[in-house]
Formats: sequence, C-alpha cells, structure tokens
Amino acid sequence: MNNRTPLVLLAMVSALGPMAIDMGLPALPALEQGFALATGQGALTLTVFLLGFGLSPVLSGLLSDRFGRKRVLTVSLFAFSLFALLCSLAENYTWLLIFRVLQGLFAGASVALPIAIVRDQIAETRAGPYIARIAMIVGLAPIVAPALGTLVLTFSGWRGIYLAQAALGLALTVWCLASLSDRPDFKPGRFAGIVGILRSARQVYGNRGFLLPTLIYATLFSAMFSFLTAAPAVFIQDLGFSELHLILVLALTSCGMFSGSLLNSYLLRHSHAKPVTLIRISCMVAFMACLLLAMIALATQPHYSVIVLFCWLLVFVFGISAPSSNHQAIYALDTHRGLGAGFIRTIQMLMAAAAGTATSLLTTLIPALTAFALVMAVMATAALLIFWYWQRQ
Repeated sequence: MNNRTPLVLLAMVSALGPMAIDMGLPALPALEQGFALATGQGALTLTVFLLGFGLSPVLSGLLSDRFGRKRVLTVSLFAFSLFALLCSLAENYTWLLIFRVLQGLFAGASVALPIAIVRDQIAETRAGPYIARIAMIVGLAPIVAPALGTLVLTFSGWRGIYLAQAALGLALTVWCLASLSDRPDFKPGRFAGIVGILRSARQVYGNRGFLLPTLIYATLFSAMFSFLTAAPAVFIQDLGFSELHLILVLALTSCGMFSGSLLNSYLLRHSHAKPVTLIRISCMVAFMACLLLAMIALATQPHYSVIVLFCWLLVFVFGISAPSSNHQAIYALDTHRGLGAGFIRTIQMLMAAAAGTATSLLTTLIPALTAFALVMAVMATAALLIFWYWQRQ
C-alpha cells in the first residue's frame, strides 16, 4: 500500500461504527438515570445511531466518486466528531437522539470509504491480506470499546463517552488530512443528474461479480447479527447471566472475528489460498453449524457452552469469509468504486436489520434461542445457495 494511506487509519475508520456503539453500552444505566428515563429507553440512542449509519454509505460513496475519497472522508469524520461533541452537551433526551442520529449518519459515510481506497491504490493480487488486517482491527472493536467506555465512565460520567468519541473523530480527521491521498489519476467530476446516478447504480448492482459476493457477506453478517439481537434475552432472561457475564460472552465471540480474519490474512500470504476457496469453506461450515444449532434448539435446551461454541464458530468463519467477500466484490468494479463500497455497507445494514427484526418478532412467539437459531440457519443457507449460484455464473 502507498505509504500515504496508512493501514491502521483505514482500519480505525472502519471500526468507527462498532466503537461508537459499544463504547456507550456501559453508560446506558447512567444516561437513563441522568434524564430520568425508564429502564431500557437509553438503548434508543443505539437504534437511532444505526438508523443514521445505514442511510449514508451510498451517498458517501457516490460523492467520493465525484469529489475524491479524501475530501468526503475528512468532512465526514469532522462532522462525526462535531455531533459527538453536541451529544455530550445535550440538554435533554430529544436533542441527544437528534445529535445521535446525525452522528450515525456521518459514521456510516466514513466507514464506506476505506474499502474503496484500498481498491483505488492496491493491486488485486496484493489486496486480500490488507483487507483481512483491516477486518482484524474491526474485530477488536467490540472487545476494546466496552472496556474503554467503562474506564471513561468511571472518571467522567456518560457525557464523557461522547467527548471521547469526539476526540477520536477529531484525531482521525487530522490523521486523514496529513496522511491520506486520492489515487494519482483522480479528477473531480460533476453530477450527471438523476438519470446518470441511476445509470451508475444499475451498472454496480447489475454486476453479478459484485452483487453476489456482497450478498454472501451480508447474509453471514445477518446470521451473526441475529445472535447479537437475541443474546440479552437468551443469556440474561433465560439463562440468568449477569450483564457482566453477557459482555464477556460477546467479547469471547468477537475474538472469533479477529481470529478468523487473522487466519484469512495468513492463508492468503503464506499458503496461496484463493479467496473463493475461503468463502466456500466458510459458507459450508456456517451452514452446518447453524443448522445443527437450530436442530438442537428445537429438540432441547442446550448448555450455554454449546450455544457459545456454535456462535463463536459462526463468527469465526464470518471473520474468514468477510475480507475475501469484500475483496471479490469491490475488485469486480472498474468504475463507480465508491458507490459500490456504499452499496456493500447499505446492503449489509438492511439485511442485518431484517434479520434482527425477524429474530425479535419470533422471540415473541417461541423461545429466544430457537428464534435466533432458526434465523441464523436461514441466513447461512441463503449464503451457501448464493455461493453455489455465483460459482455457476
């Protein structure tokens, strides 16, 4: 990679969303107490952040194709920092939610761009390990962020969480200005109008080499997200875990993401494994693990260690497949790379929202474990079928 495009900078930008979400988890009770909210209402700050996060990647990618990655990323990071600061100063809960959705909007605008920057500046044969290393750092975010949030909360209260996020965003903004550069042949363009934008979008999602790996990535992520949606109900309500024990379980499963991405990087660099092979194996293992867990959940109430084992295995193979799926998708595009990167993130968030909603609705009808196990099995099956169709093409 060009020494002016630091790997760690792109990885930290990619981890901005998980950091901004998970840092706030330990502060929710204090936030609810500060605004005299009912228990559970503080979680709305996470919901509105995700709403903003899912809306902006396509627009961000489109703008970066026209005006350059560095310019759009710098503005997005600065705006993220600004609205994090305003969150820390919010006088009431309504203003906090407004600032939080805007913070999520610019977080989503930021995280869409690193994969496009890699596509611009690294040859396809060398890109796989770089994308895997980015995924490794992103995988650490759910582990580090709650601990960091707890540390900040100890010294400064819940408002300090948002001040820390503002400082992080500002540091990344300065780093981006100092270190990042657009590809040498980039020339700012003009908007081609609505018709031109729709034509560009059709070229991107009409490219099966882009769309099918993106759908594999999104379906496996959605399977993992269904577990995260149901985890409090399964472990706290049904199994009697404390909140601390739940955080430890989530940290353990997050290690699977880091481990899988680390293995992906090693295999691509040292064994000359093909990205498609890693995706194939991941889809097959995810399908078997999720199907087996669903069968067990339908038959009996398994020990918590069995649940953690199967969920860790899913997260692990997602860590293996995610870098390669992103790699295959973005390198299928010769033009409109920013728009493509935005589509990857938007499809990911939309499918995760669908899986999370399905899991929540099923939880009202059947036990939470059975609900998320069934949704995971459906998503893993879809990923395997999409892979089969992709290879036939």
